[in-house]
Amino acid sequence: MRQAHNTVIINDHIIELNISEFDPRWIGRGALNSQTRTWVMNIPKNGSNSIGRLIAPGNHVRPDWHPEILLKDHQQPDDHYIVVLRNPVERFCGSLAQHYVIRLEHGHTLSEIHADIDSLTWCDGYFNDMHIWPQFTYLHGINTKNTRFLEIDQLAEIPDMVGISDDIESWNVSDNNEALKVTKARIHAIIQSNVKAQEHIAEYYRSDYELIEQFLGKIPHR
Repeated sequence: MRQAHNTVIINDHIIELNISEFDPRWIGRGALNSQTRTWVMNIPKNGSNSIGRLIAPGNHVRPDWHPEILLKDHQQPDDHYIVVLRNPVERFCGSLAQHYVIRLEHGHTLSEIHADIDSLTWCDGYFNDMHIWPQFTYLHGINTKNTRFLEIDQLAEIPDMVGISDDIESWNVSDNNEALKVTKARIHAIIQSNVKAQEHIAEYYRSDYELIEQFLGKIPHR
């Protein structure tokens, strides 16, 4: 029998089974405002660079904010949380493309990278990159009753929610990187046309799909 999800505290059965495989430095990590007891959780590829620049513009942390700290070290029972969620496939394609394109800096060619992608090695069980971990891995331990879940298209709402007057900077590493755009599009096309890839994504992100639907009421388009 399949074990039900805990819908109050993110403590999903799948995450619990695999928690030892994840780097604990990244699980339950975010920026905390110590006055309002509000966390903005860090999920890679979910606007985390833009959020980081809002909390610490020019690498100068705003008063009362504590960036990049762990829930297990600082969490209190009545804390509140802000979480940005993404479409699992869109996030995966961007993360995997970045994982591969970094190889260009180490002498690999784009054709070599694409050949590796086409081989579907990323569908094998041993493939592991923290940027593609399921989104709810990073939220392990938060109280969903005290959480505001947003789509990535709602990033601009975060400054008002946390009492910052500045606009959030929309910062995307793929905007000016043609190799990254091409590679992401290639991965997307493979997933759309390859049954093995579709099954791999559906199973790997099973918790994400179920819980995103639960907390947002739909799967975001990006």
